[in-house]
Amino acid sequence: MIRRLIILLLIVGCGTEPEDVHPLVGEWEFIQRTFTFTLYSSPPSVCDGLESHVTTLTSSDYQETIILSSDNTMILSIGNDSTNLGWSSTENTFNLWAENDPSDIESYDYSISGNTLTFNEGTEQNCGTELTERTYAKQ
Repeated sequence: MIRRLIILLLIVGCGTEPEDVHPLVGEWEFIQRTFTFTLYSSPPSVCDGLESHVTTLTSSDYQETIILSSDNTMILSIGNDSTNLGWSSTENTFNLWAENDPSDIESYDYSISGNTLTFNEGTEQNCGTELTERTYAKQ
C-alpha cells in the first residue's frame, strides 16, 4: 500500500517547474521623482544666473503606474492616460520603446531593492549635469 502511495506521489508530483519570472514583472506605483541639477564649477557665460538645485515630485503631486508583463509589453498610466510600450532589460539597464517602434529606445539604469524599483538617468548639458531618479513601489 505504501509503495503504491509513493508511486502515485511521484507521478502526480512530477509536474513542470514554473518559469522564473523577471523581478521587473508586475505593477509598480510611482513614489517619488528627484531631479538634481549641478552647475559646472566654471560654466560658460550663457549660464549666468543658473544655480544648482534639487526638485522633488511625490505621489501627491503626480500619479503614475507602470505594469510590466512577462511578454515584454508595458502599460504606462499617467493620471487617466495610458500608453502601450515595449520593454527589455539587461543586468542593470532598462530599455523601453513605443510598442510599434522598437528603433527609438530610451535606456535607464535601474535597481530593485525589496519592493522598490529605482530608475536613474543622467545627462550632461551646456551648464551642468542633470540626474533624474524615479522610485516606484511594487503593488
